[in-house]
Amino acid sequence: MKVNRVLARFIWVAVIFLAFIGIAVATRRSVVLLRPGALSSRNNPAAELDQAFTDRRTLTLTHILPAMLFMVLGPLQFVRGLRSKYPQVHRWCG
Repeated sequence: MKVNRVLARFIWVAVIFLAFIGIAVATRRSVVLLRPGALSSRNNPAAELDQAFTDRRTLTLTHILPAMLFMVLGPLQFVRGLRSKYPQVHRWCG
């Protein structure tokens, strides 16, 4: 039982960590698109990528903003208490 609990905790930490990475990347991309030049520097390795996304600003934001919501709501699908006590929230998040 203890190994299962440790494994479950490790998996939760990994899921939350990966969700935060996704949120951080989406936040950075949103800032670059909404405030051009806010994060630019001469040694920016992502300058060409930033320009490619800037050329398609509306499409990129249409993709990124809902993705940020899903990165927050996605891990909630696996919370057992939420599924059992509030199934309507679980279904809405899914």
